[in-house]
Amino acid sequence: MARWFVVAGVAVYPLVLMFYQGWRSQSGLADSQGLGLFYALLIATVIAVPLLLVALALWISNRSPDLSRNG
Repeated sequence: MARWFVVAGVAVYPLVLMFYQGWRSQSGLADSQGLGLFYALLIATVIAVPLLLVALALWISNRSPDLSRNG
């Protein structure tokens, strides 16, 4: 289950960059200072971090020993 959150967290970056490139070519706006790319990467990070944190929490919960079986 955690694997899918990792895949989603990593896949966010190319999807956001493709959206940014499509928007830039459609709008015709010059991004001379690269702020559009910076904002696109910032948005991708804001989306990816929670997904990767959920994946980490699921991975840790699956690796922890089941203490109820020992008692």
